[in-house]
Amino acid sequence: MKQRTKTLMVALLTAVVSFGLGASLARTGTIKALVGAVADNETINEVGRVESWDRVEQLLANGCAKEALELVRIEQSLALSSIKSQVGNNEERMAKLRARNPDVAKRAESASTGKTYTIPACK
Repeated sequence: MKQRTKTLMVALLTAVVSFGLGASLARTGTIKALVGAVADNETINEVGRVESWDRVEQLLANGCAKEALELVRIEQSLALSSIKSQVGNNEERMAKLRARNPDVAKRAESASTGKTYTIPACK
């Protein structure tokens, strides 16, 4: 009977260790995958920001200050709408936004969503 108990204990201990190790490795892999996905998304977002700055630069270089200002306002409106959407009804997130910049928080709360814009061109 003692040998059977020992074998059962070893099998149980092996199962617990295997499950714990497997769960740890799965969690680590999931975290790495999420970090990678966030980095990919942020990189794509940064590319969009650079493209916007390139358009503003091109308008300014061509002497189209009014169009550049219009583009800046469009980009601000889009960013504020995005902030509003991301914050949603999350009061904790909105509190962090207010702590960082109360003016932007207020503007984001009143931002309109779903608008379409035409990118200004130099005339």
